[in-house]
Parts: sequence; structure tokens; C-alpha cells
Amino acid sequence: GKMPDGKKAMLVSGGEFYINITKNGQQLELSTPVTLIIPTSLSDDTGGNPDMTLWNLAEQDSVWVQEDFNQVGLGGVFLNDGMINTGIDDSTYIAYLNDFGWTNVDCFYEDQRPKTTILASVPTGYTNQNCDIYLHYDGNGNALAELDTYDGSTGLFSEHYGQIPIGLACHIIFASESQGQWRYAIKPATITAGAIYDFTLSETILGTQDQMIAAIKALP
Repeated sequence: GKMPDGKKAMLVSGGEFYINITKNGQQLELSTPVTLIIPTSLSDDTGGNPDMTLWNLAEQDSVWVQEDFNQVGLGGVFLNDGMINTGIDDSTYIAYLNDFGWTNVDCFYEDQRPKTTILASVPTGYTNQNCDIYLHYDGNGNALAELDTYDGSTGLFSEHYGQIPIGLACHIIFASESQGQWRYAIKPATITAGAIYDFTLSETILGTQDQMIAAIKALP
């Protein structure tokens, strides 16, 4: 997600959804906000988080941007603790949507430990043109970050804001498409300051997209 200073930071999600309506192939616009009831049991954050707010996807750079309630008027999300009867047994988020498209119920990931910037190397022949590196935050369900910078002179991937907590238990993921299949590797790590995490071709597995997704979903 984009922070107020323009940098990016990890978001914890309470649910991502896409809503759109067309008529006879023509895009319609909202004349009044849409109310959406979201059971918290659909996310890893069962019970809900009162810090959640609404985020919209800026498709031009694939980043989540917090909705500006001062500009759009009625909008936002709140955790319903039973005050409103929704007919759903679980606790829920109640969101008011002002636009169609992708929307996320999110808040920034909070960790008070000192932060560092990590580096990752990939097998020979791979660059940011044919592979990606991701970071899975163990114990945080769907928290998955991309190492979104690449230095062609060193061949190293990184994230350029230094937001990775030192001591974080995580898994680092290498992923690349290979003739209709996926070549991937997943390695556990505990983050140390300034570390470089190396991937070799012998560590990778060649499999289907479903197999790769299942392996990521099985992470703690």
C-alpha cells in the first residue's frame, strides 16, 4: 500500500473484492454508495480489526491507495460488533463503496522491531524480466510482499524502503514461468540485517500453477 509520503509498506488484508455493473456493454456509474457486508471469517483476521480502512487499486502502477474520505464524502468501513443486525452470525465489516472496481479492506502491517533492506540473488539466466521474488510473512496469513527492485549490475532483487523487520520469520519465494509451467523455490529464513538470500537452479521445482499456489498456501 502507498503511504502518505509515497513509499510503499506491507498491508494486512481483511478481504479484497471486485464489484462492477454494465448494461448492454456500457459501464454504469454509482449515483449513491453501495453498502457491502463482509464476514470477518472470510479472512485470516477472524473477529475483525477496528483499524481497517478502505483501499482502492491504482491500476496504472498496481498499488493500493487509501480512499480519501474528505474528497468522496460518504465512504469507508467499520467493524460491526453486533450493533447492527446483519443476519450473519459472524462479526462483519460494513463498507460503503463510492466506486466500482477493486477494493480492499486493509491496514498497515505493524512491527516495532528495527527494519532492514534485504537482497536476493537468482539462478544464472534469470532477471527481473523472467522471474519474481516474494516474501511470505509467517503467521500473517495472506501477507505476501514483492521484492520490487532489481539491480542489473549486481543481479540482486530488493525492496527499496527498508521495511523488513529484523528477526522476522518468513519464507522467500522464487517464481518463474517455464513453457507453460512454473519453476519455483521456497526457502525459510529469519531476517538478519543486510543479508543476501541466494537461490540456485537445483533448489527449484518445476510444476503447475496449482502446485505452486498450494505450496504457498501451506506456509505457516
